[in-house]
Amino acid sequence: MSLDGEYRFYGSLDKIQGALGERFLRCHKSFLVNIAQVLKFSGGRIVLQGGMEVPVSRSYVGSVKKRLLLEMR
Repeated sequence: MSLDGEYRFYGSLDKIQGALGERFLRCHKSFLVNIAQVLKFSGGRIVLQGGMEVPVSRSYVGSVKKRLLLEMR
């Protein structure tokens, strides 16, 4: 599996997130990220291993911060 890939999906991200489980984090209405690939969260963006940047929408900022803090334990 490639770490530097983008996967397009036409359907409900809620459904796919449910199927993928807790290892994926919703950060935007159009994006899910694998929590294990997150390097940092800064300036409204998540930076993934490999350098890809994914936007975090204002409506998800609180839940993203909370989840990342829980992962740091």
